[in-house]
Amino acid sequence: ALLVLVLLGVLVLLAAGASVDAAQPGSGLTALHVGALRGQEGAVRALLAARASCGLQSAEGATPLCLASAAGHVEVARALLENGGGCGASLALTLARERGHDDVCAVLLEAAAA
Repeated sequence: ALLVLVLLGVLVLLAAGASVDAAQPGSGLTALHVGALRGQEGAVRALLAARASCGLQSAEGATPLCLASAAGHVEVARALLENGGGCGASLALTLARERGHDDVCAVLLEAAAA
């Protein structure tokens, strides 16, 4: 139920004209970063459909793909890669490998080989 509310909130904000790439002051996190970090695949796909930029970096230099990979969110990582979100893929692979997320590593390596 919470994921449905998050997705609905994203859609309402976008319909109201919110910038899909608006970033939080200080952290530089966009809605796509937060969705990726939290593993909210539906929200991530909605943001990607609204043309959210996959390549934006947080204040610490992390892309949404890096955050999803470090957290082990394989389906979110896949969604980002399917939508041109390969920015930071080598760092994402390192983060996933360090944290033992073998399923994410496989998706990243498969995308790199394609």
